Amino acid sequence: FEDDQVTWFVEGKEITESDEKHQITVDGDTRQLIIRDVVPGGPSDYSVKLGDFETHTKLVIDDTPVEFT
Repeated sequence: FEDDQVTWFVEGKEITESDEKHQITVDGDTRQLIIRDVVPGGPSDYSVKLGDFETHTKLVIDDTPVEFT
């Protein structure tokens, strides 16, 4: 898989290398999407495509305040 093209999407729009909110990393056959500055109510529908294979996920942010006792 090292030379295969992986394409990432947020809300159906392709994420590019120039996207400041996302960082795409490649290490051998491992691909990662790093999402920066995550906030409640932000984009939540992410997908990745490799050839004919595609998968989707929904990012859920729980902003429940932490309570110390």
